[in-house]
Amino acid sequence: MTIDYSLTPNCIPGGKWALAPYDFGSQHIGVAIQCEMPISVISRVYHFALGLLMMIPLLGHLIAVIDAKINGQSIKIIHLYGDDPYAVGKAHGKQLKERIQLLFPVVISEARMFADMKGIDLAKSIEALAPKIPESFQQELKGLADGAQISYEDALIVNLFPDILGAEPYACSALGIIQKPNSLDRVAATNHFRGSTGQGYLGSHERLEALERKLPEGKRVSCKGMMKDVDRKETITAIVFDSLKGTVRISAARTHAASRSWTTLQASDLFENFTPHTSSPDLRIKLARTFDYPYPELADETVVFVHHPKTGHEFMTVGWAGFVAPPSGMNNQGLAFAMTASENNTSPEGTPNFMLFREALHHFATLNEVVSNYEKTPFAASMNVAVAARDGIARFEIDPKRKKEGVVDGQRINLKD
Repeated sequence: MTIDYSLTPNCIPGGKWALAPYDFGSQHIGVAIQCEMPISVISRVYHFALGLLMMIPLLGHLIAVIDAKINGQSIKIIHLYGDDPYAVGKAHGKQLKERIQLLFPVVISEARMFADMKGIDLAKSIEALAPKIPESFQQELKGLADGAQISYEDALIVNLFPDILGAEPYACSALGIIQKPNSLDRVAATNHFRGSTGQGYLGSHERLEALERKLPEGKRVSCKGMMKDVDRKETITAIVFDSLKGTVRISAARTHAASRSWTTLQASDLFENFTPHTSSPDLRIKLARTFDYPYPELADETVVFVHHPKTGHEFMTVGWAGFVAPPSGMNNQGLAFAMTASENNTSPEGTPNFMLFREALHHFATLNEVVSNYEKTPFAASMNVAVAARDGIARFEIDPKRKKEGVVDGQRINLKD
């Protein structure tokens, strides 16, 4: 099937762009929008092009891709539609095939190196964890492999090794805040558990103290500023999610990303349906995080994935080509997650953590839903998680070694109107 669209660049002031068809077979049609323009007009391009497409009675799967160069940062935004996980995975894989084929060998080599350093048999660990992958994710990974023309085994390694290797080689930090004119509540998480002894991994205790330090009374907290306090040489991504406004601020750089320029994505750039919280203009609920990784080139592969399922909630994640369940995201209900790897404790009976949290973005809207669900959830790996939602903020400490199901320790702060 061939579809030809011809649109004049003059329609979008200040921007150069092109609309091109991608044929994914008889049932799947993809459309890529490539543009270089101010962020303020990105959503206009996307919705204008999508409106034209919706006038055509397409029965297949639709993918829209915005490839934008913003503030000198190259950030690809991919919109994925529908509930067919294989089709979503194939669209993802085919659109990012070149990036995946370049990136995966490096990531797999790094994963094997760190596994060898820790004395972990990566192949056996993958084999033990793979059957615990939910069926929908198995289908999505198979579609990804077919679309990118890589092996299913490589797709498994890249998407499962964070659940197997634990904190190393990461040194991430996360902060959730509820702020009113006369009060501030915070939750913070880094790599190591609060009961751990010793110096901590890559300054994890010092980073935690920086995020929890006493602030001047009445001071308005800058999440971007707080992320600068835990910024490191290996910080390749810094993100701030706004649960009330739906905005997402991102900085991606090969080093000290939190101290670089930031890109702001509005809710309208991401979601078709988002209702801002307007009952209290002075209320702020945000979740901020840094992501550290000793492969700086990964910053160049930053991708924003926006999922538009027919059932459940629209949601977005910030990750990289070929990663179906990245460590950060927010849905159109304002629920946001940030995961930080922790001590290397795993369980062959648990479900991969990253996939569980992406499922939460798909199906949950409130902190209450998250807490009640995770009390009985068998997790695959130890991890610290920070969460923000319109009804509160929380941090979870997960460790299958100490507890097979549910959260071991945590802190929850409910919003009190």
